[in-house]
Amino acid sequence: MKSQKGFTLIELMVVIAIIGILTAIAVPKFGSAADSANKAKIQADLRTLDSAISMYYAKEGKYPDTLLKLAPDFIVAVPSVPSPYKGSSGLTYKLDNEGTSPTYRAYIEIATGTKIFADTTTPAW
Repeated sequence: MKSQKGFTLIELMVVIAIIGILTAIAVPKFGSAADSANKAKIQADLRTLDSAISMYYAKEGKYPDTLLKLAPDFIVAVPSVPSPYKGSSGLTYKLDNEGTSPTYRAYIEIATGTKIFADTTTPAW
């Protein structure tokens, strides 16, 4: 009788099921890590923009009209928002310089009316 080597169909199905379960557990963790990294980049960018706005004010004696006026003297370039962040695309950093009490700080608007500043904490995120 000839000895047969290899895996049975049941063994292969068990291995594929285990790989599927491990993948189902791991994939959401990677998505969460990407969101955390994007959030950290956004907060760092906002802090950098706020510092550049302060330096602009110290040198010019007034606040900039737009974030574009900060480059290239105070920052190399206005950073771009990591895309996609929370399923949104086309987000940009903005300058809070309108209304009755402008703060002259950089922010990102992730939902209508929800402004995120460098020091914004949960639940706004």
